[in-house]
Formats: sequence, C-alpha cells, structure tokens
Amino acid sequence: MRVYGLDVIRIISFWVISCYHFTYTVWLDRAEQYDVVMSAEPIFYNYVRPFCHALSFGGFTIMLLTTFLIGFRNSAAKIHWRLFAFILAAWVLFSWADEEFIKITLYWEVYPLLVLGLLIIEALHKKGHGLVYLLGAAGFVMTFFSFYDQNFALPLWAEQSLFGNCAENLANWPIFPWLGFVFFGYAIGVAANQYRGILDRISRVELTVWIATLFGSCFFLGAFYQLHPISEFECFAFRVPPVKFWAHLIFIVFLMRISLVTQVNDYIGTHLGRVTQFQTSRNFFLVYALQYILCFALAVTAGE
Repeated sequence: MRVYGLDVIRIISFWVISCYHFTYTVWLDRAEQYDVVMSAEPIFYNYVRPFCHALSFGGFTIMLLTTFLIGFRNSAAKIHWRLFAFILAAWVLFSWADEEFIKITLYWEVYPLLVLGLLIIEALHKKGHGLVYLLGAAGFVMTFFSFYDQNFALPLWAEQSLFGNCAENLANWPIFPWLGFVFFGYAIGVAANQYRGILDRISRVELTVWIATLFGSCFFLGAFYQLHPISEFECFAFRVPPVKFWAHLIFIVFLMRISLVTQVNDYIGTHLGRVTQFQTSRNFFLVYALQYILCFALAVTAGE
C-alpha cells in the first residue's frame, strides 16, 4: 500500500532543494548581487525565500526518506547494482559539472556516502534484523558527536571525506557522523515494515509523547533558517549542533510516523493522491539528476 504522506514530504523537500541548487549554481560567483537582486523581488523575498530558509534542511529530509523507503520495502538483501551504478554515475557527472565541464575532480559527496552506507547495510542485513536495529541505534548516537572538532593530522582528501574541512569549503556529507544518519533512516524503515500492523494506528499516549517532544523542540529551532544559501550552506549546514539538528528533523520523523496511520494515509490519498503520479514519486533519482543538469545549464547561460 502506498504511503501518500511520504510522497508529499518528498516533493516539498525536493522543491526546496531545487531552489537551492538553482541559487547555488547561477549565483555562486555573484553572491553579493544575489542578495541585492532578490531583495528587490517582493514575492520571492517575502514568501519564497522565507519558505525555503525554513525548510533548508530538505537535503537531510530526502536522505532520511530515501534510506527509510529502502528499508521499508525490505530490499536491503537484494539492493540492485544498477542503483549503485546510477548513483556513482551521478557523482561523476556532478563533479564534472562543478568544474564547468572542463575536468573531473571527485570530491566526497552524498553519492558515495549513500553507496557506502547501503553496502554496509546489505552485508549486515543478511544476518538478521537484530544487527540492523543495533546499527540504526549506533547511527543515531553517531549524529550526536561533533567529529569535526577533533584534530587529526590527515591529508586533505581523507579529512574532507571523513570529517569535512570548512577552511577549504569541503564539508559536504562527510562519513562521520552522516554515515550514522544513513543507518538510522534504514533501520526505522525496516522497523516500520516489520511492525506495520501496530503502526497503522496511534494511541493517545504515543500522541501525547509526540506533542510534548515537538513542543520542546520548538525552543531549538532556527539554526537552518539563518544559513545563507550560497556562502554558508555547503559547509555549515553539516555542522549544526546535534540537538538543534534533531529539533528540526524530529518534525519530519513525526510526519513520517503519522503518514503510516491508516486513517491519515486514506485522507491524504483521497485529497492528494495524485502526488504519486509525479515523477518525483516514481523516478526520484532520475528527476534529481535532471534538475541538477538543468541548473548547471542555466548557470552557463547566465554566465554568458
């Protein structure tokens, strides 16, 4: 049965990510002009910009949904190699685009992180659900450690891929702690699949706990809203303090949770069921790749 709420969350997050990609690729070398031009556009500055800033953790949402759905569909033991091939090809393509299609420099990114995480998951999932849940719990704990605060004498490529390096603006999805985020997303997906019969309803006690948790999280909101989409996001979005990070993401986890409730799913399906017809729901990775290519094409045009 289709979980319509997840499709809605994904398409909204994807829209925000696309806005960020467009902003980054077209205005990267003209960041000051971006602020001046966009502030003169009332609709953008007063409505679109605040909305995108408020949901600027959309990349984390997409990663959580992606790994959750892979686990939810119980496909770890039979992960298709064509998915790995597609992700790695996208990594090469985007690295080429970052160098304006002149050369290819493979910086660590979300694509190799996803492949690495899924390979580890595949190896452990064959040994049973217990190890998957243990891995997910360990992954959640990993996200509370600021690995980048440690001083390691490492080559730049190793430091960038393992912990990130803000001095060189190379801190996009480092292995620590974000490999743990991949593990966590997959583990809760497996749990949601295994206990679907229990999760198709929500008790008053659970709902009360959720409301209390969400209310408490409100006091830590705002960290992502302050990030500049060009000059800061690439590095500092991955260094938001753990408590503030989860204060934002816990709302997404809650929306994913209630999306599994039968009554909620039926309601969303009745009113927003057509969202499943969108290609972001059917072929997300392909759409993601195409919008990135389109952004770079527009950037080249704008540069001319």
